[in-house]
Amino acid sequence: MGQVKQVSQSLLRDLDANRAVYSKDPVKLRALVDKYLLPNFDTEFAARRVLGKHWTTATPEQRKRFIDAFVGSLMGDYGDAILEFTADRMKILPFRGDPAATSATVRTLVKRSGGTEVPVNYTLRATPQGWKAWDVTIEGISYVKNFQNDFGAEINDKGLEHLIQRLEAQQGSQPIDAAWLKRMNSLVAGLKELRWRYREGTTGRGRSNMGMLNSTGCSSVWGSTWPFNPYPFPWANHLFQDSPSL
Repeated sequence: MGQVKQVSQSLLRDLDANRAVYSKDPVKLRALVDKYLLPNFDTEFAARRVLGKHWTTATPEQRKRFIDAFVGSLMGDYGDAILEFTADRMKILPFRGDPAATSATVRTLVKRSGGTEVPVNYTLRATPQGWKAWDVTIEGISYVKNFQNDFGAEINDKGLEHLIQRLEAQQGSQPIDAAWLKRMNSLVAGLKELRWRYREGTTGRGRSNMGMLNSTGCSSVWGSTWPFNPYPFPWANHLFQDSPSL
């Protein structure tokens, strides 16, 4: 889909040119995402998918308020996720599907500034206004499905009106502290790196499933702690010939 490539590359080029500014100012980052993604996003369809059965019982006024508040949360979360993406490292993967279909998934790979490759997929549908996205999936996590699960539980517990009011309050709150946001982004990046090491790692096989033990006596020392180590073949020397204790 040329539309996805054009919009994504334009957004990422703008991000590359002003990354320091956007990293420090969540309001400007949100404006960036709104500028490029919002005109190409089917907000009502996404909102209906998120609410599911609750959409039919919502009043027209609740539907409008939910769409506005939900889109604000979605665009804000998407902006946080792409802070480390770079325009020159984006790759559009070959399309899989029926060109005549009214829905499609555009698969892309984007590299972070640190070199880690991240799958970013866009789910689109044909509308009278042309193709529009209604979901974004980053590293296998669908934003719409994630919101659907979280919001569904909250609605069942406290009601739709409570959810809408909470989202509206978030939109009207003070901007997120830039230093805190930077720390959180760094933490998330570290957790994703740890996840990669456990699931894939340098060997492509993830965390080891087998370890080797060697009881060699008093002169031996611990060589590693299995299975939480970075080595492809975990091993440990144990003191006092006591391998059963491991």
